[in-house]
Amino acid sequence: MQKTAIVTGAGKGLGLEFTKQLLASEYKVIATARKVENYPALVTDSESNNNLDLMNLDVSSEESIKAFADSLKNKTEHIDLLVNCAGINSKSNHPHSQASSLKLGELEQQSLLNQFAVNTVGPILLAQSSLPMLKASRQARVLNVSSWLGPVSIKTSGGNYGYCTSKSALNMMNVALANDLKEDGVICVNFNPGWVRTDMGGDKAKLSAEESVEGMLKTLEGLGAEATGRFLQWDGTEHPW
Repeated sequence: MQKTAIVTGAGKGLGLEFTKQLLASEYKVIATARKVENYPALVTDSESNNNLDLMNLDVSSEESIKAFADSLKNKTEHIDLLVNCAGINSKSNHPHSQASSLKLGELEQQSLLNQFAVNTVGPILLAQSSLPMLKASRQARVLNVSSWLGPVSIKTSGGNYGYCTSKSALNMMNVALANDLKEDGVICVNFNPGWVRTDMGGDKAKLSAEESVEGMLKTLEGLGAEATGRFLQWDGTEHPW
């Protein structure tokens, strides 16, 4: 039976690379972005690959998540892999990303909440809305893209309030999700993708998107049920909390 994956934030960067590598592994991929028509590379690939389906999804909107979940019923009966890759920081080209989530003295409530809506709440609500299809898989996995900036134990500087805390909260959300779904056989893992050459990581980053995604998918494939709830590096090593 062909496996089906959902990838959020699939228009560029890590999300686009997840889409490419999963298609190469013969997955049927449902790739999402807020407006998929804004990403020509995705549109072109979908026109030539029957295993790629594009759908609009705004993970910061509960209404959009519910509508997406309802539409999924017409596309697949099972989800074998959910990749929560959509994310924003204070400098992202996104309507919900503002610098007022970055520096003490300039913080604004809505800006901070916007970071949480995309980076923390959206992934969990999407997993929740996808539960029947995840449980219908023989070995479903949820891969949440976290960050090295999320762990509390290694935070040694001020600033970056919105992004750091939203990723830290995502780590906790995943532990709760993993425990809730353990008996259903759904493996839920958070990954630090490393410092990657994307729009968010910048040109000086050490890793390519190809290396990072390849490492995460290879690691995820080899994990057993005992690994659910863990926080890992892109290469499979443990990441501090």
